[in-house]
Amino acid sequence: FFIPLSERIQMNQTSSKTSSRAFSKKSLADIVISAMMLALALAIKGVSELIPFSNLPYGGSITIILVPLCLVGLLCGPIWGTVVPILFSVFNFLWDGVSTWTPNTNAVIITLFLDYIIAFGVCGLSSLFRKPFFKKKAWAPLVAVLVCGLLRLVSHFFSGVIVWNNIWDYEGPVNMDWSKGGITYSLVYNTSYMIPTIILSLIVIAFLMKPLYTLFSMPLFQSLKPKSLRDEKEEADTLPSYRILSYIFGTIFALSDILSMIPQLKMNYLGYFVMPLSLASLVYEIYSVIKMKKESKKIQLVDILMIVVFGLLLTLSIIGIISRYTYGASFYVVVGE
Repeated sequence: FFIPLSERIQMNQTSSKTSSRAFSKKSLADIVISAMMLALALAIKGVSELIPFSNLPYGGSITIILVPLCLVGLLCGPIWGTVVPILFSVFNFLWDGVSTWTPNTNAVIITLFLDYIIAFGVCGLSSLFRKPFFKKKAWAPLVAVLVCGLLRLVSHFFSGVIVWNNIWDYEGPVNMDWSKGGITYSLVYNTSYMIPTIILSLIVIAFLMKPLYTLFSMPLFQSLKPKSLRDEKEEADTLPSYRILSYIFGTIFALSDILSMIPQLKMNYLGYFVMPLSLASLVYEIYSVIKMKKESKKIQLVDILMIVVFGLLLTLSIIGIISRYTYGASFYVVVGE
């Protein structure tokens, strides 16, 4: 109150300049990061087109698109985190040439929204986990990718029920197929590529956490911090240990193996996906135990149990693969063959 008016005006001007400069830095950082993530997502899309087994015949592919699209929301907030995935979805829609798949305009419009704009736009919800992400909480990016992946699956599921069950018969209005067969078809088809996509994305984001947390000290990333965290002391990395990650991925592998062994679902290809991952995990567990023994370190019971677990998961994945040619062969026979 006793500060002279001239000094108060000068202080306000200084404060205004500082806040304006900080806003400019954040805006520049938002644009740079968003452009990089959009370019990376398009590059991943392009590479996936060159991998035959990653693309399904009627749309959908196994990729790590969720990683860059979720990172935009985590780093830049809800606005850019929603705009970038929607921009990607439009490019993706044009790239896929959906309008050439069917002459039905209604089907094309519904597909545009459910399989593209909404399916990828939900990645903006990753911004809900932005504050714990900048606090270096290991669970934040993992949960963000998982939630966005599951919501994307839901959007694709509704598209399957509304559009793709009857796509070849379309001449007029869209007729939703909520029959048991229609629901099963949409669920099986969309989980067939979304489950591997979610698993791959979780693995990639888990390995990216350490480099990302290291980058937080850079000025570009400092300007992206939420306002409530800018004055807080930098927290130490809280990265999950390999053992915790082994529990998470072991659980995911187990669920995938179970799905691959049920012939009615026709998802034995999940076995091809889980088998090399289980084998790699098994080899690493054996290597760790041998290394501990050489270094005269105490071997824990959990280390032995995880060798057994990944060995079992490897076996189950093989059973899932051969189920198509043995006990589940009749379910894979195409009518008319």
